[in-house]
Amino acid sequence: MHVADRKPIRIGAHGISIGGLAATHLGRIGAVDFLMVDRTFSDLQNIPKQVSPLLPHILKFITMWDSPDNSRDYLFTNCYKVIAQDPKDEVIEDVASLKTGVSLSILKNELDNRHLQRAILGSSLNS
Repeated sequence: MHVADRKPIRIGAHGISIGGLAATHLGRIGAVDFLMVDRTFSDLQNIPKQVSPLLPHILKFITMWDSPDNSRDYLFTNCYKVIAQDPKDEVIEDVASLKTGVSLSILKNELDNRHLQRAILGSSLNS
């Protein structure tokens, strides 16, 4: 008997560091009921280059992911979700963290919406 065969059951994903990319993907496709991402990146290009400047390219080749946007996956996940972040993290810089990526995505979306609203209001006033 498989665990998923027992009803009702809730399955969650907890992704740490690069595992956060896989966990948010599971959340986005609806494979889990809750998601916790812990000290992870906003995308593959933000993986620390201090380890090796080639690391992002190697991981891209190994995973065969074209350009995973972890921030987008996190935002479009329709389950309970939590981001855990360490302000003194020595591996993931703040600008490369999922927390910052999600914040920037929300801010960009808000600014785009306001620009669109102004354009619509401006065109209706000129009519």
